[in-house]
Amino acid sequence: MQLSDRNTPKILLRTCNVTVEDMGDSHIKPLLNRINLEIPQNKFTTILGRSGSGKTTIAHTLIDLLAPSLQMTEGTIYYKGQLIEHKKLKHLRGKQIFYIPQDASTALNPRVKIAKQFNDASIPSYSFNKARRILQRLNLSDPTRILNSYSFQLSGGQRQRCLLAMALMRDPELLIFDEPTTALDEKSKQHFISSLNELYQHSNPTILCITHDLDFFLNHSDYIYIVSEGEIVDQGEPLHLYNSPTHCYTKDIVKHLEQQNITT
Repeated sequence: MQLSDRNTPKILLRTCNVTVEDMGDSHIKPLLNRINLEIPQNKFTTILGRSGSGKTTIAHTLIDLLAPSLQMTEGTIYYKGQLIEHKKLKHLRGKQIFYIPQDASTALNPRVKIAKQFNDASIPSYSFNKARRILQRLNLSDPTRILNSYSFQLSGGQRQRCLLAMALMRDPELLIFDEPTTALDEKSKQHFISSLNELYQHSNPTILCITHDLDFFLNHSDYIYIVSEGEIVDQGEPLHLYNSPTHCYTKDIVKHLEQQNITT
């Protein structure tokens, strides 16, 4: 996947000063503090941060999947240029916006075969052959077996790609990945990254990736937001962040990457 320029692409989703607070504890500072981000159409945008930095909360805010005690107390969200009420975002979830969680096993029903779950996720566009073709496109060599399997019979990487294939059955406008490689071993991770490359070659989707995986930092992003303690502390194209980091966390990432290059 090649880094691409950002020649004023259309903005699919934009947030303005989005703040999220835990209404059950007024003494804790906001979980998200005035978040401003843009997700351009047909680009790969990454939100990078340590565990607990607030990056997953950003994703949950964008699809109205916040815990009951959490509330967006300030800010606005625009989708395709139109202001949209936060509570109406849930109507886009699973249709225009497809969210793929960190642990695919939690999103798949272990009592139902994968083919049935494809059918439930993709009505009215489901067909067994279409599902097979998409799984093949994502480098799964035996799609018929996978469709006739239960999720617990599949590896973590296979489950992750099944979720991605289910999303593609709906032809969503935005794919949100939450830590897509964290639960995978190195081999499964490489298979998944290869699948993303294949996906880009065929359909060039709009992707938002939530991660702390350094492999995504330079190799799979058009633009990166660095999040720390609920705030965006740095942002830019990958090479710009690599060459001119401003925040201490970004500098730590660059230092780690340089050390990796020295030892490999």
